[in-house]
Amino acid sequence: MTKPRLFIDVDGVILARYGKDGFFQMRPYVGDFLRFAVKNFHPFWLTCHGPLSTDSIASLNSMGGNQIGYAEWRHDAMDKVGGVIANGGLSGEWFTVEDEYPLREATAFLKGHGLLHRWIIVPRTGRDVLLQTMKELERRILTAGRSPR
Repeated sequence: MTKPRLFIDVDGVILARYGKDGFFQMRPYVGDFLRFAVKNFHPFWLTCHGPLSTDSIASLNSMGGNQIGYAEWRHDAMDKVGGVIANGGLSGEWFTVEDEYPLREATAFLKGHGLLHRWIIVPRTGRDVLLQTMKELERRILTAGRSPR
């Protein structure tokens, strides 16, 4: 069985604002989350920053066994929904992990196609956010009739 695609936002999901000054930092359990993503999905970074070249992102890629691709980003798209669509997101099985809902027009589009349930929102703060996200992805995999690995 083919693995579903998983589009992973970076800012707000992998990196979040923590500490008294609110600087972006890697969330706890990033390595666990990325290994889970590679094992159960065909993962892609979904970010408007293009291929990420910072040392922290290079280390993130290594945590995922350098098996995380880059989703094509359509700058003319209404928001990241366009990035998913550009990568065949509306065909086959896919999920997106984001820290915010898509714009109103994109939300209406996804609802209209019965796909909004594939857009997983993570809380902006919290120590165990990525562990909770793995559990939610497992639940949705099981709902779709697949078993997590």
